[in-house]
Amino acid sequence: MKKVGSLFLVLCLIVINMGGCNVLKATVENGSSYFAPVALKGKYGFINANGTTVIKLKYQDAGLFADNGLAAVKKDGKYGYIDTKGDMKIEPQFDKAGMFHNGYAAVSQNGCYGFIDKKGNIVVTPEYDGVGDYADNGLSVVMKNNTYGYIDNEGSVVIDFKYDAAFAFQGNGLARVSKDKKYGFIDEKGNEVIPCQYAYAEDFNKDGIALAKTEDGKYGYINEAGDIVIKPVYQYVFGFNESGIAAVEMIDKWGYINEIGEVVIDFQYDSAFSFASNGMALVKTKEGYTFIDEKGERITDQYFDYASKFSGSGYAVIMKDGQYGYLDSKGNIIVEPQYKQAYDFSDMGLAIVLSEKGYGYITKDGTVAIPLKYEVVGEFEKVK
Repeated sequence: MKKVGSLFLVLCLIVINMGGCNVLKATVENGSSYFAPVALKGKYGFINANGTTVIKLKYQDAGLFADNGLAAVKKDGKYGYIDTKGDMKIEPQFDKAGMFHNGYAAVSQNGCYGFIDKKGNIVVTPEYDGVGDYADNGLSVVMKNNTYGYIDNEGSVVIDFKYDAAFAFQGNGLARVSKDKKYGFIDEKGNEVIPCQYAYAEDFNKDGIALAKTEDGKYGYINEAGDIVIKPVYQYVFGFNESGIAAVEMIDKWGYINEIGEVVIDFQYDSAFSFASNGMALVKTKEGYTFIDEKGERITDQYFDYASKFSGSGYAVIMKDGQYGYLDSKGNIIVEPQYKQAYDFSDMGLAIVLSEKGYGYITKDGTVAIPLKYEVVGEFEKVK
């Protein structure tokens, strides 16, 4: 598990991410509204979802466009920010630079981190060893001398540096923290709503339930008041999905329970993972990886050497004999395993794949939409 989920320590925002995206009513036909960073011969630029180069490949590095229309690029050894026309809006002056989030971007100078606003003004002097994105409540977790605290968007310390680890505030107004190697939760004033008493914990879901690990190494679940709602009797657990089902391990086998602790799918799997939004879950047996629905019934007769969870787009990456392809929610292979790497479909229906020739993008029927020729590619983001 990462300390400080969004802790900013390095740029390279050209990240090929296994995480899914929500499906929008977007197609490749309006691909001119989406930009992605790519690289050829060591030079970075941007293409749109039609494959047209919209910003010349001339930078040493490039990141994703944020919703304010700015992206970090590296020129002559320093990072600045360009707009969607390729005009430099914030001159290169930073050693590292992150993506804008809630109006601010993390930057680094002389090995320390701070924040700038969209005009390039330094609003938090670079003095921290690491920083996280600003949450919706205007607070960011920061690290100094190996301890964590929180600052506001003017740089004032609002929660003192006293934690071994700290995470972003969530929509419920709580943040997960660790002190003396024990996890708990604080409110926006720094009050410990749930004392640091667990060996590990994760954030609360929309129903106000979080997994927690006790000192004896067992996992259970708590609510936002800190009450145990499902006794810690499991070897390992995952969080509950939108339907209120979670994968749990007991006596070296995995099954599924509901939010009141009832077993809804028997303990029978070597590994099991959370249900995706389409109601399908990845499980592993001695035969290999396969998928089940919320009744525990398999949606495909096939087993795979590897597979990913279904993404928000409704497709899963599968692997056979070292080659990657795609499966749909009905259990049909829609793209035969043939790629060296494959990643989730994005909101306009394109997926990043890697062949012997390089990275490119394919459509959901397996058609190559953007040639497989790039050394590095990033996810498409809708731009203004």
